[in-house]
Amino acid sequence: MPRRLTKSTYAIVWQYRVRRGAERRFERIYGARGAWARFFRKGRGYLGTQLYRDVSGQRSYVTVDLWTSRAAFAAFLRRNHHQYQLIDRQCASLTVQETKVGAWTL
Repeated sequence: MPRRLTKSTYAIVWQYRVRRGAERRFERIYGARGAWARFFRKGRGYLGTQLYRDVSGQRSYVTVDLWTSRAAFAAFLRRNHHQYQLIDRQCASLTVQETKVGAWTL
């Protein structure tokens, strides 16, 4: 959990439906210590990632990526757009559906 949230904290939420048999790999890559979190840690303003698994057992997950502000996330994306796209393509085979739920501030 991030140290300190403020009114400018920016949360981005994604929902995934994971392919049967890919759950463990998905959890490793999308979890708080996974490839996405390691990539985001390069960015100034990244606060952390949380991964939640649906308790119904339907292979549904939600990630919450936290940044100090929307501007911090936007700056990170501008500087790292190509690498973001590369990781996203590499992970595409793990899911059958990926939906950006939205983005919020406190």
